[in-house]
Amino acid sequence: MFPLIILTIEDESSRDFMLRLYVNSVTRMYLEAVKYVSDKESAEDVVSDAVVKLVEKVDLLRQIDEGKRLAYAITTVRHMAYHHLRQESRVGLTSFEALEELLPSEDTEATDDKILKEQRKTRLRELLTAIPAEDRLLLEEKFILSWSDEEIAKTLGIRPNSVRMRLTRAKRRVADALTAQGFRLNDWV
Repeated sequence: MFPLIILTIEDESSRDFMLRLYVNSVTRMYLEAVKYVSDKESAEDVVSDAVVKLVEKVDLLRQIDEGKRLAYAITTVRHMAYHHLRQESRVGLTSFEALEELLPSEDTEATDDKILKEQRKTRLRELLTAIPAEDRLLLEEKFILSWSDEEIAKTLGIRPNSVRMRLTRAKRRVADALTAQGFRLNDWV
């Protein structure tokens, strides 16, 4: 059975697109949800919340490469699971598996460039898993999921102005951590 939110999309093309996305990713979305929540009902709630977020981003999803849509959906489920747990006063952990899938990779790169890029990705992945979970989630929601400040504020239960302040602090902490690990920030800009 399809989520009602998808069936209510007025634009037939968008509705068909979201139905295909749902059919192709629902199993993987549930598998991701059960990593964070313990019961079937909670997993269904998390996936349902994620589908609502995905429907809100249908235009963005159409622009994303087909191979990256699943990673986007999985990351959305992970964030909805975190917010679900947070509402229950528990904190869940988030991995950065989806981030690696979102990083571009071209077969035309020279071998040395590929090795350097892999080393950077490994060090960056280690750094990102070491930063506080709330910073990591906030940065993912803003820069990977492209959520607006209002959407982030709503899920965190804060004002949109506070989101911008938290983002600035989180970016500063990541920049400081990158610098401490020997990264030259100019290489990343």
